Amino acid sequence: MTINYCDYTLGNDTTGGGSAGNPYKTIDKASTGLGGGDEVRCAKGAAPTSLTGTLTWTDASATISTSDDLTGELAAMDFIGKNTAGETWWEISSLDASSITLVKAYVGTTEGVASYKLGVIDTGTAAGTTTNIQRNYGSGASVASRLLISGGWNLTTETQDGETWFWQSGANKYGRGLYSESKSYIEVSAVNFLRYYYGCFLYNADYSYAHDITVNSNSRAGLSCNYMNYGEIEEIFACVTSGYGNATGVEISNSGNVSMTNLYIYSSAYYSMKISTSYVITVNNASCLYDTSDSYPGLLLTTVKGAYLSGVTVSHTSGPYAISLQSCRGIEFGDLTCEYNTYGIRCDCIKNILINVLTTSNNSSGDFSITNQNDEWYDSRQGELPILCVQHYNAAGSNISYCSNGSIARDTVEALSDSCIQFTPSSSSYYIATSLNAIALSSRGVVFSMYMKKDATFNGDAILEVWFLGKLVAGPTTLSLTTSYVKQNMTISSVDITEDGVLDFRIRVSGTTGYVYADNFSWVFS
Repeated sequence: MTINYCDYTLGNDTTGGGSAGNPYKTIDKASTGLGGGDEVRCAKGAAPTSLTGTLTWTDASATISTSDDLTGELAAMDFIGKNTAGETWWEISSLDASSITLVKAYVGTTEGVASYKLGVIDTGTAAGTTTNIQRNYGSGASVASRLLISGGWNLTTETQDGETWFWQSGANKYGRGLYSESKSYIEVSAVNFLRYYYGCFLYNADYSYAHDITVNSNSRAGLSCNYMNYGEIEEIFACVTSGYGNATGVEISNSGNVSMTNLYIYSSAYYSMKISTSYVITVNNASCLYDTSDSYPGLLLTTVKGAYLSGVTVSHTSGPYAISLQSCRGIEFGDLTCEYNTYGIRCDCIKNILINVLTTSNNSSGDFSITNQNDEWYDSRQGELPILCVQHYNAAGSNISYCSNGSIARDTVEALSDSCIQFTPSSSSYYIATSLNAIALSSRGVVFSMYMKKDATFNGDAILEVWFLGKLVAGPTTLSLTTSYVKQNMTISSVDITEDGVLDFRIRVSGTTGYVYADNFSWVFS
């Protein structure tokens, strides 16, 4: 096992040897030639220094009141914070004798407290957006034998007792704080990046692991993982990302089998989190708060196939949607919260989306916007079936499924029994549909029964059909519904049941106003 130390302030890539007493300057030099089980240890920076007096922090405000004149202690581009667990560090835009203006609004507890200036490691002015300030040149060997790049090291005692905050001091937020390309089995831990174009950019970094990293005030992305397969991301703070188009706290693209846990993304300029052209993505516990773009969602999933997101909160976004799902398939949410947005969730050309336990409030234009479903689906059975299903929608037992042209929900008010199915169509040309299944026994006829009614404003059609082995065996039967429940029967001849299997009883509804209700589904063998 090889351990190389680097100290950006005091080290030297030419005369250094990689020891704690004679460190290299950069991660570039320290990582060259290293492999599985080896380490790059980055020197810690100065500890945070306490500020005179108290600072009054206000949630969702970029203005901080100061009890003392701090113009002699602070300047624009410095970072300040409370230096307590659960808090992060915020960049100063300007200050005067009685107040500080942050680059982005503070998110946290409103209070007046003693506060601190962050100690940073100045990496100078980056020449351009693609300038690699530091780059990894090593690869690990396996998940159990990764190459570790870590920060916070005391080079005198060779213990990890501090923090490493790399800081780009140029007026433009340029450069890549740490870049790694085509290197696998990398672990990046406890190194933090402030005011770059990309904070940490892992490209083609399969089986890599990034954790306990803060990437604040970077202009394009805090943490970007592109072409990463079988990656792990944990304990990431990405705050006040600002400056350039598509600026994102955490972005995953062209990747697969990536798991993310405990992400805290605040006050992003465009997206808090963006996942694109990826598959089998897992997110556990993510907070995306106070996204400040007027045109972009807090959380964007585009062209994602197969993802599970649990414990996600998206709130107080300035854009039109908290969450936007575009061309996605097979996405499941658990414990999702969308509050204080314009729309909660936008669904654009989606299929097979499931939300378990959805909490919404104060989304001014509604919780859902279903748009731009593929036209070719409309004329097919697939296009009639639900594309998005929600269970426990703000309350236990509140369930609803959204189709391309309407919704199907559980209802108790109009039920004949304890609960019924409520159809709310939105098109006179295309149907919404649900299927109810029953056992089929070879050469046994079946009679299906269902009680159905409409409300007084319903202006469409309701059709019953029965399918077996892909063949229509009864119907279509167009119903003449009334505003009272009437029993509807569908009979399937024994000659059509050629083997044991499953019968598919379908209810199809179209219309532009009103509702249809269905209750007490049953079947008997004839």
